[in-house]
Amino acid sequence: MDFQLRHGEDRVERFIVVWHAPTWNAGGYNGAPSNHTFTHMYARHYPGVLPAAEKLARDHSRLLSRILAWQQVVYSEEKLPVWLRDSLVNNLYMITEDGLWAQAKPPLPDWVKPEDGLFGLNEGPRGCRRIECIPCSF
Repeated sequence: MDFQLRHGEDRVERFIVVWHAPTWNAGGYNGAPSNHTFTHMYARHYPGVLPAAEKLARDHSRLLSRILAWQQVVYSEEKLPVWLRDSLVNNLYMITEDGLWAQAKPPLPDWVKPEDGLFGLNEGPRGCRRIECIPCSF
């Protein structure tokens, strides 16, 4: 995008970055031979790249306002130490970075409800490919 700004001028340009990867292979690494291919829950709501991009473009202001509003509640709570307030807001990124939410489709068992799916959190995405191993649970 080409543009020029004069002294004291400002301009906001928003870019939307979206992707669509509806499944993941739980074999442990890309290309691993495995019959454990799961379907992301978000693919149920966003069947392609375009619906996700359209929602974000359409609802950007509303979504940003809601995010800033709940963060302000946490940051303004003076009974909590500053480090805890910051952690309560910023550690939530781990859910989106390391969380896996699968639709109730094979290879998941029948007890997984379609409305719930199955959620797991990878404890160490760069060093351990397992979803919550027993020592970490204890």
